[in-house]
Amino acid sequence: MKKIKTTDITSSSAMPIKKGSLDHLQAAYIETIQDVNKSYWAGDRAGTQPMALHGCINTGSGSTYIISAGAVMLDTYAEVFRCDAQTVTVAFGQVLVGTVTTTYLTATDADPVEFSDSTLNNVHEIRKIVWSSGASGSGTFDYNNLYFRNNFDQISPTLAGDLNAWTLGTGSVDLRILVESKKVTIMFDINNTSTGGSNNTLSMTVTGVSNFKQTSFNLAYFNTTGATEWVLVEAVGATNTVRFTRIGSTFGTYTNTLDLKGQLIAEIA
Repeated sequence: MKKIKTTDITSSSAMPIKKGSLDHLQAAYIETIQDVNKSYWAGDRAGTQPMALHGCINTGSGSTYIISAGAVMLDTYAEVFRCDAQTVTVAFGQVLVGTVTTTYLTATDADPVEFSDSTLNNVHEIRKIVWSSGASGSGTFDYNNLYFRNNFDQISPTLAGDLNAWTLGTGSVDLRILVESKKVTIMFDINNTSTGGSNNTLSMTVTGVSNFKQTSFNLAYFNTTGATEWVLVEAVGATNTVRFTRIGSTFGTYTNTLDLKGQLIAEIA
């Protein structure tokens, strides 16, 4: 951690404050915030996405966003920015964007500050996220890219069979994950899929997630137009693959009728 050594400062030996000293102190707390947050979000697949530490919840509907006060961690800045509560109506074809916006603390004991060369400068910055309507990418980040801790995040998987194809067909996949440090909870709702023939196992690749540390097991709900039973579901260690095995039999040929639903908790590397 960066610090200012004060042991050489005495009542008879004062230390002048230089620009480098102020930069050093500011870098010290910025690095600490960044490191603590990286630990807080350990295992998080979001990488450099903006992360809501608290608040920033939208309670509006349609084009009207009612965003609660909160705070966002921006890895690109390595800093935390507060956000005031705001209501924004997004124009057609635009999105809600958050932009780092700087104001100054203007007061008799703050800004402006008279420097030694008699110039007046504002130095007490207040930087916050301000929400507005704009084109995607026009701000610091889009609201829909904001990652909320402890919320399940929806992602797209890849489906495969060990012998014959496993495809979506006219079906749909709702795959949601929640990463908490080194634990991942996977909720899957795979509907109306098809297989080309007999399969001993079906597999689902969870894209964008670290490999599972070890194989974890659970049961999943298996349904084909009324035929309901359980299947073994595994998070395969050293991979990011979830594998489904029908108990006592194999998966046959299905045309837009195969459903798999369930939940799996696993440790990630």
